[in-house]
Amino acid sequence: MGSSRHARLLRQLLAGSGALALVASATFVLGRVTMSEFTSVIHDVSTTAPTFDPQGVIDALPTPAAAVVITGAVDAQLVLDHLIWQSTVTNRPDASSYDIDVSYQGGSGSALRLKVSGITIGEPRTQSITAILTTSGQTFSAQPGDCTLLVHRFEYVPAPPDRLEPTFAGELSCTTAELRSQDLATFIAAFDR
Repeated sequence: MGSSRHARLLRQLLAGSGALALVASATFVLGRVTMSEFTSVIHDVSTTAPTFDPQGVIDALPTPAAAVVITGAVDAQLVLDHLIWQSTVTNRPDASSYDIDVSYQGGSGSALRLKVSGITIGEPRTQSITAILTTSGQTFSAQPGDCTLLVHRFEYVPAPPDRLEPTFAGELSCTTAELRSQDLATFIAAFDR
């Protein structure tokens, strides 16, 4: 009788172990399939998520603005849709002395100041550019050679009473250090006026 009880107990233990192994195997397989599908969904989302295109943002806005994507010391996408300062001229300089002196600000307190003299339309420029970007409590002020500027369009339009105001569009790309921390950041901006 004792050996029959041991045999029955042994069969129950083996059956329980087998059932446990079957449940563990099924859970493992189901988990792998589910995780694979979940990873696939995450991968699909990350590869199809829209990227921030500064030029596309500018093209969609009805008013003068700048759009900036910055990475490095700060990671942000900025829409600076308030033109807060611009130069105004009273007479047209010759074509080789087109100048930009403008500042844009966004609702987050971020701002971009851009000043450059003697622009040649359609030619990249890397020297004599003042570019200052402030965002997230940090200030990035470009040094000589930190930026490349390309102006696509520049013209003067009449403005009352007897003024001419510049209107322009272009791109700016800079890699520069933050003033206090010296942490590097790269920013790409599209702007128009």
